[in-house]
This record gives sequence, structure tokens and C-alpha cells, in this order.
Amino acid sequence: MRWPGCGSSTSRTYDGSGSCSATRLAAGRARHARVAAFRLLDARGGLVRLRAAVALLDDPDVKLRGWAERSVRQWHPTPDVPLGSEEAAALPARAGLSLCRY
Repeated sequence: MRWPGCGSSTSRTYDGSGSCSATRLAAGRARHARVAAFRLLDARGGLVRLRAAVALLDDPDVKLRGWAERSVRQWHPTPDVPLGSEEAAALPARAGLSLCRY
């Protein structure tokens, strides 16, 4: 699947690793672009939602930061997240938050 606008190469594909998502959520992007990207990633759920929310916890926009923090605090694993996932435990911990499930 091609994901336009990610990186400098037009042949780069989205592999689900979150690297393209981080590019779209970068503080250098316009606020409306970061909000739109976060809405899409937040709606996807699972680890994608958690990765996007943690990436925005340091965003310069106060409202977007608050939305991201609520998303992290309300996050719950979906069926595609393995029980005891190290990434699911590490992401909120890296952000200074904790989830009781992991």
C-alpha cells in the first residue's frame, strides 16, 4: 500500500511500524494536518492508537496534547494486541503514565 507524503522517497510503503504516522504527527506540520492524522489513527484503535497518542504528548498545541493524554489514559487493548505486549506496556511508561492492565 502506498502512503503518499511519507519521507522523501515516493516508493516508500507503509508497513504498520508507525514511522510514517510519526512523520504526519510531527510538530512541524500544520495543526489541522496533525489533528486529521490523529483522528484517523485514534479511530483505528489498538497499538496504532497508542503510538499516535504517545507521539503527541509533547505537542506544542495544548488542546491536542490533552486529547492525546486522554486517549492514552482510556486506551484498552484490542484483540490484535497480544496479552502482555511489551510495546503496550512501554509506550505509556515512556510517557510517564501507567496502565493497570499492562
